[in-house]
Amino acid sequence: MPILAAAVLGGLVVVMLDSGIWLYIQAVFHDPVSSRMRAAMHLAFATTCVAAPSVGFYLLYFYARAWRALGTGLARARLLALLVAALVLGAAAMTGVLWTLYSLNDAGVI
Repeated sequence: MPILAAAVLGGLVVVMLDSGIWLYIQAVFHDPVSSRMRAAMHLAFATTCVAAPSVGFYLLYFYARAWRALGTGLARARLLALLVAALVLGAAAMTGVLWTLYSLNDAGVI
């Protein structure tokens, strides 16, 4: 379960950064885009701002307890590597989803 939470947190961070940057660029350059795309980005940013801290606190709690329980340096290194791999995989998966969303918006589908 904590590995899934780490992947979810990686995806949430990507969505938060990407949608926040996208909304900022739209506000500064006044680029005409679909109202559905703008509404989707507002919803994505708001949802990740609410969900990311709770998932992050859960991971901190779990890994702090696991870190104390693991005595050797090798076991701690494996735990850290597993966390980083799950974060990166979650971020990569969400990046692919967002690129698909942008491509559909550019094609005029949404």
